[in-house]
Amino acid sequence: MSGQQLLVIWSGLFAGVALACLLSVSPRFLLVCVGASFLFALWWRRTSDLSGLVASLCLVLVCAGVVRTWWFETQFTDTQLAQQVGERVTVQGLVSAEPDERASYTQLEITTDTDKLLVRADRFVGVHYGDLVTVSGKLQLPESFETDTGRVFDYPTYLEVRGVQYVIGFASLEILERERGNSLLSFLYNIKHQFITSLEAVMSSPEVDRGVGLLLGVKQALGDELETAFRQTGIIHIVVLSGYNVMLVVGFITWVLSWFLPIRGRIVCSLVGIALFALLVGLSATVVRASVMAAIFLVGMYMGRLYDVLRALLFTAGVMVLINPYILLYDIGFQLSFMATLGLVLFLPQFESTLVTNSTALKLRDLFMATLVTRIFVLPRLM
Repeated sequence: MSGQQLLVIWSGLFAGVALACLLSVSPRFLLVCVGASFLFALWWRRTSDLSGLVASLCLVLVCAGVVRTWWFETQFTDTQLAQQVGERVTVQGLVSAEPDERASYTQLEITTDTDKLLVRADRFVGVHYGDLVTVSGKLQLPESFETDTGRVFDYPTYLEVRGVQYVIGFASLEILERERGNSLLSFLYNIKHQFITSLEAVMSSPEVDRGVGLLLGVKQALGDELETAFRQTGIIHIVVLSGYNVMLVVGFITWVLSWFLPIRGRIVCSLVGIALFALLVGLSATVVRASVMAAIFLVGMYMGRLYDVLRALLFTAGVMVLINPYILLYDIGFQLSFMATLGLVLFLPQFESTLVTNSTALKLRDLFMATLVTRIFVLPRLM
Protein backbone atom coordinates (compact mmCIF):
# COMPACT_ATOMS: atom_id res chain seq x y z
CA MET A 1 0.00 0.00 0.00
CA SER A 2 1.46 3.35 -1.06
CA GLY A 3 2.04 6.35 1.14
CA GLN A 4 -0.72 8.30 -0.64
CA GLN A 5 -3.25 5.55 0.09
CA LEU A 6 -2.22 5.49 3.74
CA LEU A 7 -2.66 9.26 3.83
CA VAL A 8 -6.23 8.86 2.57
CA ILE A 9 -6.96 6.16 5.15
CA TRP A 10 -5.59 8.13 8.10
CA SER A 11 -7.41 11.25 6.88
CA GLY A 12 -10.63 9.42 7.77
CA LEU A 13 -9.63 9.47 11.44
CA PHE A 14 -8.79 13.16 11.30
CA ALA A 15 -12.05 13.93 9.49
CA GLY A 16 -14.07 12.00 12.07
CA VAL A 17 -12.44 13.86 14.97
CA ALA A 18 -12.95 17.22 13.25
CA LEU A 19 -16.62 16.48 12.57
CA ALA A 20 -17.25 15.45 16.18
CA CYS A 21 -15.50 18.58 17.47
CA LEU A 22 -17.22 21.06 15.19
CA LEU A 23 -20.65 19.54 14.53
CA SER A 24 -23.33 17.59 16.31
CA VAL A 25 -22.88 14.17 14.71
CA SER A 26 -25.78 11.75 15.12
CA PRO A 27 -25.51 7.97 15.55
CA ARG A 28 -27.36 7.65 12.24
CA PHE A 29 -24.32 9.14 10.50
CA LEU A 30 -22.15 6.38 11.97
CA LEU A 31 -24.57 3.71 10.74
CA VAL A 32 -24.40 5.16 7.23
CA CYS A 33 -20.58 5.15 7.35
CA VAL A 34 -20.50 1.54 8.58
CA GLY A 35 -22.88 0.45 5.84
CA ALA A 36 -20.89 2.26 3.15
CA SER A 37 -17.67 0.77 4.52
CA PHE A 38 -19.19 -2.72 4.27
CA LEU A 39 -20.20 -2.11 0.63
CA PHE A 40 -16.73 -0.86 -0.29
CA ALA A 41 -15.22 -3.93 1.38
CA LEU A 42 -17.47 -6.22 -0.71
CA TRP A 43 -16.46 -4.36 -3.84
CA TRP A 44 -12.79 -4.87 -2.97
CA ARG A 45 -13.33 -8.60 -2.36
CA ARG A 46 -15.07 -9.03 -5.71
CA THR A 47 -12.81 -6.88 -7.90
CA SER A 48 -9.50 -6.90 -5.97
CA ASP A 49 -9.45 -3.15 -6.54
CA LEU A 50 -7.37 -1.68 -3.72
CA SER A 51 -9.30 1.60 -3.83
CA GLY A 52 -12.30 -0.24 -2.34
CA LEU A 53 -10.22 -1.34 0.64
CA VAL A 54 -8.85 2.19 1.06
CA ALA A 55 -12.36 3.69 1.06
CA SER A 56 -13.62 1.04 3.50
CA LEU A 57 -10.81 1.59 5.99
CA CYS A 58 -11.16 5.36 5.66
CA LEU A 59 -14.84 5.21 6.63
CA VAL A 60 -14.05 2.88 9.53
CA LEU A 61 -11.57 5.41 10.86
CA VAL A 62 -14.14 8.20 10.43
CA CYS A 63 -16.39 6.29 12.82
CA ALA A 64 -13.47 5.62 15.16
CA GLY A 65 -12.61 9.33 15.25
CA VAL A 66 -16.19 10.33 16.09
CA VAL A 67 -16.57 7.70 18.83
CA ARG A 68 -13.18 8.49 20.37
CA THR A 69 -14.02 12.20 20.50
CA TRP A 70 -17.37 11.47 22.19
CA TRP A 71 -15.57 9.33 24.75
CA PHE A 72 -12.94 12.01 25.36
CA GLU A 73 -15.63 14.65 25.96
CA THR A 74 -17.36 12.60 28.65
CA GLN A 75 -14.72 13.75 31.16
CA PHE A 76 -16.14 17.28 30.93
CA THR A 77 -19.75 16.36 31.70
CA ASP A 78 -21.49 15.80 35.03
CA THR A 79 -18.47 16.56 37.19
CA GLN A 80 -18.76 17.01 40.95
CA LEU A 81 -17.63 20.64 40.78
CA ALA A 82 -20.11 21.73 38.11
CA GLN A 83 -22.65 22.96 40.69
CA GLN A 84 -20.06 24.99 42.62
CA VAL A 85 -18.85 27.33 39.87
CA GLY A 86 -18.67 30.89 41.21
CA GLU A 87 -18.44 29.76 44.82
CA ARG A 88 -15.50 29.48 47.18
CA VAL A 89 -14.47 25.85 47.41
CA THR A 90 -11.90 23.72 49.17
CA VAL A 91 -10.60 20.72 47.25
CA GLN A 92 -7.91 18.16 47.89
CA GLY A 93 -5.77 16.88 45.09
CA LEU A 94 -2.35 15.95 43.77
CA VAL A 95 0.03 18.26 41.95
CA SER A 96 0.07 16.23 38.75
CA ALA A 97 2.52 18.27 36.67
CA GLU A 98 5.68 20.23 37.23
CA PRO A 99 4.81 23.67 38.68
CA ASP A 100 4.93 26.47 36.10
CA GLU A 101 6.75 29.29 37.86
CA ARG A 102 6.13 32.74 36.41
CA ALA A 103 7.43 36.16 37.42
CA SER A 104 4.64 36.90 39.92
CA TYR A 105 2.82 33.61 40.48
CA THR A 106 3.03 29.84 40.22
CA GLN A 107 0.60 27.88 38.07
CA LEU A 108 -0.31 24.37 39.21
CA GLU A 109 -2.29 21.48 37.77
CA ILE A 110 -4.24 19.84 40.58
CA THR A 111 -5.84 16.48 39.93
CA THR A 112 -8.66 15.31 42.19
CA ASP A 113 -10.52 12.01 42.07
CA THR A 114 -12.82 13.30 39.30
CA ASP A 115 -11.48 16.59 37.94
CA LYS A 116 -8.36 18.51 36.97
CA LEU A 117 -8.00 22.17 37.94
CA LEU A 118 -5.59 24.93 36.99
CA VAL A 119 -4.63 26.81 40.15
CA ARG A 120 -2.76 30.10 40.36
CA ALA A 121 -0.96 30.51 43.68
CA ASP A 122 1.76 32.60 45.30
CA ARG A 123 5.15 32.66 43.53
CA PHE A 124 6.96 31.27 46.58
CA VAL A 125 4.40 28.67 47.61
CA GLY A 126 7.06 25.93 47.66
CA VAL A 127 4.93 23.24 46.05
CA HIS A 128 6.53 20.47 43.97
CA TYR A 129 5.31 17.74 41.68
CA GLY A 130 3.65 14.90 43.58
CA ASP A 131 2.61 16.94 46.61
CA LEU A 132 -0.82 16.27 48.09
CA VAL A 133 -2.40 19.66 48.75
CA THR A 134 -5.60 21.32 49.86
CA VAL A 135 -6.63 24.27 47.67
CA SER A 136 -9.06 27.00 48.70
CA GLY A 137 -10.39 29.70 46.40
CA LYS A 138 -13.14 30.79 44.06
CA LEU A 139 -13.96 28.14 41.46
CA GLN A 140 -14.38 29.56 37.97
CA LEU A 141 -14.72 28.48 34.38
CA PRO A 142 -11.94 29.76 32.09
CA GLU A 143 -12.92 32.56 29.73
CA SER A 144 -11.68 33.57 26.30
CA PHE A 145 -9.71 36.81 26.15
CA GLU A 146 -8.37 39.25 23.61
CA THR A 147 -4.66 39.05 22.83
CA ASP A 148 -2.24 41.87 22.07
CA THR A 149 -2.90 41.37 18.35
CA GLY A 150 -6.63 41.99 18.79
CA ARG A 151 -7.66 38.37 18.30
CA VAL A 152 -9.75 36.34 20.73
CA PHE A 153 -7.92 33.40 22.29
CA ASP A 154 -10.13 30.38 23.04
CA TYR A 155 -8.71 29.74 26.49
CA PRO A 156 -11.36 27.21 27.62
CA THR A 157 -10.64 24.87 24.71
CA TYR A 158 -6.90 25.37 25.14
CA LEU A 159 -7.22 24.04 28.70
CA GLU A 160 -9.58 21.23 27.71
CA VAL A 161 -6.84 19.85 25.47
CA ARG A 162 -4.95 19.29 28.72
CA GLY A 163 -7.99 17.89 30.49
CA VAL A 164 -8.57 21.05 32.57
CA GLN A 165 -12.08 22.44 32.92
CA TYR A 166 -11.93 24.68 36.01
CA VAL A 167 -9.57 27.35 37.31
CA ILE A 168 -8.93 28.86 40.73
CA GLY A 169 -7.13 32.18 40.92
CA PHE A 170 -5.41 33.65 43.97
CA ALA A 171 -5.71 30.35 45.78
CA SER A 172 -4.41 29.48 49.21
CA LEU A 173 -2.67 26.13 49.54
CA GLU A 174 -1.80 23.77 52.33
CA ILE A 175 0.64 20.93 51.74
CA LEU A 176 -0.64 17.72 53.32
CA GLU A 177 1.98 15.25 52.13
CA ARG A 178 5.11 15.23 50.01
CA GLU A 179 6.17 12.92 47.14
CA ARG A 180 2.92 11.18 46.39
CA GLY A 181 3.45 11.25 42.63
CA ASN A 182 5.22 8.96 40.21
CA SER A 183 8.67 8.14 41.57
CA LEU A 184 10.33 8.17 38.13
CA LEU A 185 8.96 11.62 37.30
CA SER A 186 10.00 12.92 40.71
CA PHE A 187 13.53 11.60 40.13
CA LEU A 188 13.75 13.20 36.67
CA TYR A 189 12.44 16.55 37.88
CA ASN A 190 14.98 16.55 40.72
CA ILE A 191 17.79 15.99 38.22
CA LYS A 192 16.39 18.79 36.07
CA HIS A 193 16.31 21.23 38.98
CA GLN A 194 19.83 20.30 40.07
CA PHE A 195 21.08 20.84 36.52
CA ILE A 196 19.43 24.27 36.32
CA THR A 197 20.86 25.19 39.72
CA SER A 198 24.33 24.16 38.56
CA LEU A 199 24.03 26.34 35.45
CA GLU A 200 22.87 29.30 37.53
CA ALA A 201 25.95 28.90 39.74
CA VAL A 202 28.38 29.35 36.84
CA MET A 203 26.41 31.60 34.47
CA SER A 204 24.66 34.92 34.90
CA SER A 205 21.25 36.03 33.68
CA PRO A 206 20.01 36.30 30.95
CA GLU A 207 22.57 33.90 29.43
CA VAL A 208 21.60 31.10 31.80
CA ASP A 209 17.92 31.69 30.99
CA ARG A 210 18.60 31.28 27.30
CA GLY A 211 20.69 28.18 27.97
CA VAL A 212 17.90 26.56 29.96
CA GLY A 213 15.47 27.48 27.19
CA LEU A 214 17.67 26.00 24.49
CA LEU A 215 18.46 22.77 26.36
CA LEU A 216 15.20 22.08 28.19
CA GLY A 217 12.67 24.34 26.48
CA VAL A 218 11.91 26.25 29.70
CA LYS A 219 10.50 29.49 28.27
CA GLN A 220 9.42 30.67 31.71
CA ALA A 221 13.09 31.04 32.67
CA LEU A 222 13.38 33.89 30.17
CA GLY A 223 11.08 36.16 32.12
CA ASP A 224 8.10 38.04 30.72
CA GLU A 225 10.11 40.87 29.15
CA LEU A 226 12.64 38.69 27.35
CA GLU A 227 10.00 36.18 26.25
CA THR A 228 7.93 39.01 24.79
CA ALA A 229 10.97 40.26 22.90
CA PHE A 230 11.55 36.78 21.47
CA ARG A 231 7.92 36.56 20.37
CA GLN A 232 7.80 40.02 18.81
CA THR A 233 10.96 39.38 16.78
CA GLY A 234 9.66 35.99 15.62
CA ILE A 235 12.48 33.88 17.08
CA ILE A 236 10.65 32.27 20.01
CA HIS A 237 11.10 28.93 18.21
CA ILE A 238 14.79 29.04 19.19
CA VAL A 239 13.89 28.23 22.80
CA VAL A 240 11.09 25.79 21.96
CA LEU A 241 11.96 22.12 21.98
CA SER A 242 11.77 20.43 18.60
CA GLY A 243 12.64 17.18 16.93
CA TYR A 244 16.21 18.40 16.60
CA ASN A 245 16.62 18.20 20.39
CA VAL A 246 15.44 14.59 20.38
CA MET A 247 17.83 13.64 17.59
CA LEU A 248 20.68 15.27 19.52
CA VAL A 249 19.87 13.02 22.47
CA VAL A 250 19.84 9.94 20.22
CA GLY A 251 23.09 10.96 18.51
CA PHE A 252 24.87 11.64 21.79
CA ILE A 253 23.79 8.35 23.40
CA THR A 254 24.72 6.39 20.28
CA TRP A 255 28.14 8.05 20.05
CA VAL A 256 29.01 7.55 23.71
CA LEU A 257 27.89 3.92 23.80
CA SER A 258 29.59 3.09 20.49
CA TRP A 259 32.75 2.48 22.54
CA PHE A 260 31.11 -0.14 24.74
CA LEU A 261 28.02 -1.72 23.15
CA PRO A 262 27.05 -3.32 19.84
CA ILE A 263 24.51 -1.64 17.59
CA ARG A 264 21.45 -3.34 19.12
CA GLY A 265 22.50 -2.43 22.62
CA ARG A 266 22.93 1.19 21.56
CA ILE A 267 19.46 1.18 20.00
CA VAL A 268 17.84 -0.12 23.20
CA CYS A 269 19.63 2.49 25.30
CA SER A 270 18.63 5.21 22.83
CA LEU A 271 14.97 4.19 23.13
CA VAL A 272 15.21 4.46 26.90
CA GLY A 273 16.98 7.80 26.57
CA ILE A 274 14.26 9.18 24.29
CA ALA A 275 11.53 8.19 26.73
CA LEU A 276 13.33 9.70 29.71
CA PHE A 277 14.09 12.93 27.85
CA ALA A 278 10.45 13.32 26.75
CA LEU A 279 9.29 12.87 30.34
CA LEU A 280 11.97 15.25 31.63
CA VAL A 281 11.07 18.19 29.38
CA GLY A 282 7.31 17.63 29.37
CA LEU A 283 5.16 15.72 26.92
CA SER A 284 4.37 18.56 24.54
CA ALA A 285 2.98 17.67 21.12
CA THR A 286 6.25 18.52 19.38
CA VAL A 287 8.35 16.41 21.73
CA VAL A 288 5.96 13.45 21.56
CA ARG A 289 5.86 13.59 17.75
CA ALA A 290 9.63 13.65 17.45
CA SER A 291 10.11 10.98 20.12
CA VAL A 292 7.65 8.52 18.55
CA MET A 293 9.11 9.00 15.07
CA ALA A 294 12.64 8.55 16.39
CA ALA A 295 11.54 5.42 18.26
CA ILE A 296 10.00 3.98 15.09
CA PHE A 297 13.26 4.65 13.25
CA LEU A 298 15.30 2.90 15.94
CA VAL A 299 12.94 -0.09 16.14
CA GLY A 300 13.11 -0.43 12.36
CA MET A 301 16.90 -0.35 12.53
CA TYR A 302 16.84 -2.98 15.29
CA MET A 303 14.64 -5.24 13.14
CA GLY A 304 16.56 -4.52 9.94
CA ARG A 305 13.61 -2.79 8.25
CA LEU A 306 13.55 0.29 6.05
CA TYR A 307 12.23 3.56 7.48
CA ASP A 308 9.52 5.47 5.61
CA VAL A 309 9.16 8.98 7.00
CA LEU A 310 5.63 9.57 5.67
CA ARG A 311 4.31 6.31 7.11
CA ALA A 312 5.95 7.06 10.46
CA LEU A 313 4.50 10.57 10.48
CA LEU A 314 0.97 9.37 9.72
CA PHE A 315 1.16 6.61 12.31
CA THR A 316 2.42 9.03 14.94
CA ALA A 317 -0.28 11.59 14.17
CA GLY A 318 -2.98 8.90 14.26
CA VAL A 319 -1.85 7.53 17.62
CA MET A 320 -1.61 10.99 19.18
CA VAL A 321 -5.07 11.97 17.93
CA LEU A 322 -6.57 8.74 19.24
CA ILE A 323 -5.04 9.42 22.66
CA ASN A 324 -6.20 13.07 22.71
CA PRO A 325 -8.60 14.03 19.89
CA TYR A 326 -8.66 17.72 20.84
CA ILE A 327 -5.04 18.28 19.81
CA LEU A 328 -6.04 18.00 16.15
CA LEU A 329 -7.93 21.30 16.08
CA TYR A 330 -7.00 23.04 19.31
CA ASP A 331 -3.27 22.46 19.84
CA ILE A 332 -1.24 24.86 17.72
CA GLY A 333 2.00 23.07 18.60
CA PHE A 334 0.67 19.80 17.19
CA GLN A 335 -0.54 21.49 14.02
CA LEU A 336 2.64 23.42 13.27
CA SER A 337 4.89 20.48 14.09
CA PHE A 338 3.13 18.09 11.74
CA MET A 339 2.60 20.66 9.00
CA ALA A 340 6.29 21.53 9.00
CA THR A 341 7.36 17.88 8.97
CA LEU A 342 4.86 17.02 6.24
CA GLY A 343 6.22 19.89 4.15
CA LEU A 344 9.76 18.56 4.54
CA VAL A 345 8.66 15.05 3.57
CA LEU A 346 6.50 15.94 0.56
CA PHE A 347 7.98 19.13 -0.89
CA LEU A 348 11.62 19.45 0.13
CA PRO A 349 12.82 16.85 -2.44
CA GLN A 350 10.96 18.72 -5.22
CA PHE A 351 12.40 22.07 -4.14
CA GLU A 352 15.94 20.72 -4.04
CA SER A 353 15.70 19.00 -7.44
CA THR A 354 14.02 21.83 -9.35
CA LEU A 355 15.31 25.06 -7.80
CA VAL A 356 18.88 24.34 -6.79
CA THR A 357 21.44 22.07 -8.42
CA ASN A 358 24.72 23.08 -6.83
CA SER A 359 25.71 21.97 -3.34
CA THR A 360 28.22 23.41 -0.91
CA ALA A 361 30.57 21.76 1.53
CA LEU A 362 28.86 23.51 4.44
CA LYS A 363 25.44 22.23 3.43
CA LEU A 364 24.06 25.78 3.62
CA ARG A 365 21.77 24.97 0.72
CA ASP A 366 20.06 22.19 2.69
CA LEU A 367 19.54 24.43 5.69
CA PHE A 368 18.13 27.24 3.56
CA MET A 369 15.78 24.99 1.59
CA ALA A 370 14.49 23.22 4.70
CA THR A 371 13.77 26.57 6.37
CA LEU A 372 12.07 27.91 3.24
CA VAL A 373 9.84 24.86 2.80
CA THR A 374 8.70 24.78 6.42
CA ARG A 375 7.98 28.52 6.37
CA ILE A 376 5.87 28.22 3.24
CA PHE A 377 3.99 25.18 4.53
CA VAL A 378 3.05 26.65 7.93
CA LEU A 379 2.43 30.20 6.67
CA PRO A 380 -1.36 29.76 6.14
CA ARG A 381 -1.79 28.54 9.73
CA LEU A 382 0.41 31.28 11.14
CA MET A 383 -1.57 33.96 9.30
